[in-house]
Amino acid sequence: MRLLFITSNRLGDAILSTGVLAHFIRMYPGAEVTVVCGRIPAPLFRAVPGIKQIIPVEKEPFALHWLKPYTRLFGTHWDVLVDLRNVGIMKLLPARQRFMGPPVSGKRHRLQDYADMLGTPDRAPAPHMWLDEAAKEKAAELIPEGGPVIAVAPVTGPKRKLWRPERYAAVIDALTTAAGPFPHARVAIFAAPNERPSAEELVKLLPAGHTLDLIGATDPLEAAAAIGRCTFFLGVDSGLMHAAAAMGVPTVGLFGEHGVPQVYRPWGAQTAYVHRRNPAFDVNDKPSGMDGITVEEVIKTCEALAERAELTPVGTDPVAGPA
Repeated sequence: MRLLFITSNRLGDAILSTGVLAHFIRMYPGAEVTVVCGRIPAPLFRAVPGIKQIIPVEKEPFALHWLKPYTRLFGTHWDVLVDLRNVGIMKLLPARQRFMGPPVSGKRHRLQDYADMLGTPDRAPAPHMWLDEAAKEKAAELIPEGGPVIAVAPVTGPKRKLWRPERYAAVIDALTTAAGPFPHARVAIFAAPNERPSAEELVKLLPAGHTLDLIGATDPLEAAAAIGRCTFFLGVDSGLMHAAAAMGVPTVGLFGEHGVPQVYRPWGAQTAYVHRRNPAFDVNDKPSGMDGITVEEVIKTCEALAERAELTPVGTDPVAGPA
């Protein structure tokens, strides 16, 4: 039984698609799986049950990047071919069953679009992370036991998605005070290696003794495993936000001027998001696209989710007891 799964070049979209892959793995246990995806999300799939090969795709002009994987895949007759990218040339590959990715509706969550594709409109395919021992060991090294840890992912590719570091710092300060939901918690900062200049601005504003600088310290699967060891997640709309939600960590995502939470909000019962546009958005100052989000609103959202998720109650110190 051969299963070919073609998914996104982008980390967040690839994570959202993992529920679709999990659906077919459950349907065809023991299937031999081939995944085609972008270079960045490729590590996510290394522990997939039945994985035979992962073919990373490096984007090239005029969609020429699809020629290389096509030549590697041609000659195999696929029992099930799932192409969430709707790649024209991949339609030439022979397959007994073929599932093509639905268009983005723009009016509902992407997972609900996938549910329709799978014929399960009342059961959206929730994202799933398959962790290997290497990722678990790295996560344990980066997030050692010892009290609550707030994972923060303040950076993603587009500058228009950046919430200013001093606002993150103000929220973190409120959440980790003696009266906050996570008294004296450590804070782990996650970002890709190329995002260090932006993420480091936040690190510099936080107490060194309670801050774990994990910028560039992980691949995406290790990051998911490390976030999974954290108590809570706060971050911008990004792949790591979706990874946190997939790991079952209470997750708050931030969506600004260009955010589309109806399609890309974090998925799961223990998630929340803040979405505010900024009437004073300045195209020459792209981070201003997130300036409509206030510190106070994010604090309230985090506190409400912490209470709903039955984490440490506000005003309680895990060592000393109620304030």
